[in-house]
Amino acid sequence: MGIRAEGIKELLGTSIPRFTGDLSFSDFQAIFDVLQNWEILPNDKPILSAYTRASGQEWIFADFNKDFIENIIRAVSPSAGKESPVWAAIENLQRGVSWHRTKPFLIAEVRYFQATTLGLPLEISKYYETVNGITVNAKAAVNPPLTEHLGQLLASEISLETDGFIGFTADFWVFYGINTEMFQCGSEFKSKIPITIPWKFGAKINVREKKFELDIPACKKEFELFSISFNVYAVSRNIEEPALAKMTPMMPNAIDSNDEVVHMDPTVARPESYQTRRPNTWHPRTRMCAESNIYGAGLCVESELRREYYHEEYPLYYFLGYTHVAFKVVPAQAIKAVDKIHFEVNAGPSRHPLSARQLLETLRRLSKEATQRVRLSSDLASSIGGSDHSHHDNIMEGWESTPEAVVNIKSFAMSGNQKPEGYDVAIYYTPEANIQSAQLIVSQVGEDTNWKMCVDTIVNAHAEAKAHVRWGAECQSYEMSLRGATAYLPGSKPTLKAKAHWTTIPETMAEMGRRIENYIPGMAFLLGFSQRNERNAKHEVSASVVATSGDSVDVKIKFPEV
Repeated sequence: MGIRAEGIKELLGTSIPRFTGDLSFSDFQAIFDVLQNWEILPNDKPILSAYTRASGQEWIFADFNKDFIENIIRAVSPSAGKESPVWAAIENLQRGVSWHRTKPFLIAEVRYFQATTLGLPLEISKYYETVNGITVNAKAAVNPPLTEHLGQLLASEISLETDGFIGFTADFWVFYGINTEMFQCGSEFKSKIPITIPWKFGAKINVREKKFELDIPACKKEFELFSISFNVYAVSRNIEEPALAKMTPMMPNAIDSNDEVVHMDPTVARPESYQTRRPNTWHPRTRMCAESNIYGAGLCVESELRREYYHEEYPLYYFLGYTHVAFKVVPAQAIKAVDKIHFEVNAGPSRHPLSARQLLETLRRLSKEATQRVRLSSDLASSIGGSDHSHHDNIMEGWESTPEAVVNIKSFAMSGNQKPEGYDVAIYYTPEANIQSAQLIVSQVGEDTNWKMCVDTIVNAHAEAKAHVRWGAECQSYEMSLRGATAYLPGSKPTLKAKAHWTTIPETMAEMGRRIENYIPGMAFLLGFSQRNERNAKHEVSASVVATSGDSVDVKIKFPEV
């Protein structure tokens, strides 16, 4: 795949005004300002040329000239009316569309022949082919509907219901053996990789409110996303009897029929040559799953191997045999019945609301204070009202000072009229002078849960980044801090330093650290690192990378005693 941009090069020239080279926002703005003058380019030269090529075979080649780009701009312009092809496509979607296509491709075919002393040609050949298929059913609705121009979409809610399937199957095989016009015999490696992605969902988008919603049906049955299978066969084919071609697995499931079992009197001494050598059969099957009891779905990895090998004489036989690995989406036992999974992204500004408990406690306190003061004296009525008003002002002042969430993401498992289960994510961005700070709050939503994750990040003008991560019950159970910085002072070498410090972490993370501790020395020796015992902070991992030359770096990593 490639792109030629001779027209854009001509437009940009040798230099770009106000371009500094640090790839900042001002640099992109400078490039954009120059590209806006694309209309001055001649009509007979393409602005862009795109192509795709595989194994020396060109699939697609297209030139994008000025007229083509102008037509696209007119078609998607907010002022475009019913003459636009986009308008026609929207009308077709509103009526409903159904589309299916299947296409086979021979990606590669490589054949190599070599003469032998027997006078029979030896062939080494490779074939790679794919079959691609897609099925799409879709229907859309626009509310309010379009009447004059495409710009009305910016003030409408667009909904889409769709289901379909996209599939891809790749077959790859290699043949090594004798191949003549009359017969063929040798060994053949065959592999198959099917990829299947079915879908069914409903989506809504509201550009004006910057809101996107996606509803996915609950997982009710198991389906395979991806798998790979391969085996090695002994093959023989005869041109006079093509239907009698034979393909025998190199590693059969049972002992080869040529292996004879010799039955002898156990009291008779037998020489070693009489002892029957049986292969070591290895047939492992594994299934590992990661399931969510909130969404009622999981991802499983299944594998199966069949091997028969001889330690003493034929160790390479281990590499021959049947292999199958598959990734599957499976239904799982959920906390409550799941009707659908609701995913929502809201990019509009919204303040993080006060918690319901906090709001109720405030209202209850105000009501109790007002009742007590009314009983004291009617002369103090004006002071009661003023006091209540001051409390209300304090609440509103706190509300107004709450930072606005830049993005809010919700992922819920919906079950009828019951309270949803899932996660709510809020991202806040509070920039200050020379400091870019952001906060991420992930909250689990459901009955009897208070799990949260709070992440605070700060990036300052001195190329230093800090992150403080807390998670658990109300972000209080576990805590970890991360810090990274770069330094490139005159007369020194470029250096990158990073440090991770923790106070409390889950036992699973500690166990992972202990495994890494046991794994590091061997890998360090293998990669040419040296190891030295030093005193280090108990709950801290630090690392530094120094560029000592143009093609080498010095890496120093310190681990605690876990």
